[in-house]
Amino acid sequence: SSSSSSSTITTTSPSLTACDKETIDRLATDILSRNNDNDNDSDIHDDGKSNGISSQNMKRRIALSKAITLVESKSRKKRLMADMLLDKLRLQSSSSSSSSA
Repeated sequence: SSSSSSSTITTTSPSLTACDKETIDRLATDILSRNNDNDNDSDIHDDGKSNGISSQNMKRRIALSKAITLVESKSRKKRLMADMLLDKLRLQSSSSSSSSA
């Protein structure tokens, strides 16, 4: 008599913490943020030279690099965060483009 053991693989989706969701919201806000008139000046170094990058642009670049890292991650949790971030960006950018038309 052969015993048939059915091994079912149960996959549970990773759950996101409140902190993870706040990170997604902050990244989306930083990526989609617009420059203020007060923030158009470039960052000035100690030697008085400008690097040509405003603090708002730097914030956006950092957020984009973090978003790319989430998308490229092999971690299921980080991929879930990436999917949620991309959905949020799609929704926010489509709503802002339709309201500005």
